[in-house]
Amino acid sequence: EQIVYEPESNKYAFTGRALNNFIKLFVTAAYLPITVVIGFCQSIEFEKSYGGTGHESGIQLLKSPDGGFFILGHTSSNVENDWDILLIKTDVQGNLVWERTYGGPGRDRASSFSLDSSKKELILLGRSDNKPYEIRTTLSGDTVSTKTIEFQMPTSYGIITRAKNEEWIGMSYCDEPYFYRLDPDGNLLWGKEIFFRDNVCGQKIIELDDGTSLIAAQAGCVGHDCKDSGTIVLNMSASGELI
Repeated sequence: EQIVYEPESNKYAFTGRALNNFIKLFVTAAYLPITVVIGFCQSIEFEKSYGGTGHESGIQLLKSPDGGFFILGHTSSNVENDWDILLIKTDVQGNLVWERTYGGPGRDRASSFSLDSSKKELILLGRSDNKPYEIRTTLSGDTVSTKTIEFQMPTSYGIITRAKNEEWIGMSYCDEPYFYRLDPDGNLLWGKEIFFRDNVCGQKIIELDDGTSLIAAQAGCVGHDCKDSGTIVLNMSASGELI
C-alpha cells in the first residue's frame, strides 16, 4: 500500500498487508518495474512480517533518521472486534526494534503520518469512532500529545490528512464517497458528494501546491469488497469539485 524510493541506494521499500493478514515489508532493487517487482524473488533484499494473532494492515512507510523504517498501520490483535493504531520501528534490515499501539475502547484506524524534523516527532493521523484525531509521538513512539476533532465523519471508513495550512482534508467511502474539508479546529468548511461511475474507495490524499488534491483510490468496489476493483486517481479542486 506504500512505496518509498531510496535514491542513495537505488532501492524500493514497500509495505502492505499479506494474505495471512500480517504486515509485510519488502526492500528490493529499483531497476525493475514496480508492477512486476514482487515476481522477481531474486531481487528481494529482504522480506519481513510483523503482526499478532489478529488482522494487521500496513498503510504507510517512512525512512527513519537512523536508516531504518517507521511503519504505520492498524491492528486487531489487542482488542476484540475493534482496531488500534499500530506504529512499528525497524532497523535498516527490517528487524523489529519496537512496536506501539494507540487507541481506546473504540475503533481506531490510521490514515497517514509524517516526520516533524524540527521537533523530532512523528505526527500520526487517524480516526477514532468516526472522529479525526492527531497523535504526536517521540521517535521512540512515546505519546507527546493527542488532539481529537469533534467533527463526525460520515462513515467509519475513510481517510484523513492535514493540508499545508493546517486544515483537514478527508474522504469517506465506499458506497457514498464524500470529500470534505475542515478548518484547524474541526469545523466543516465544505463537503461534497463524489458522483463517479463506480463506487470509490479513497486510499491516500495529497494536496498540491496550487490547492488542488490528488486522491489515489479504488473504483468498482462492492461495499467494502475491492478484490475486483481498479486503481484510479481523482483530481479535486480546492473547493471540492471533481476536475
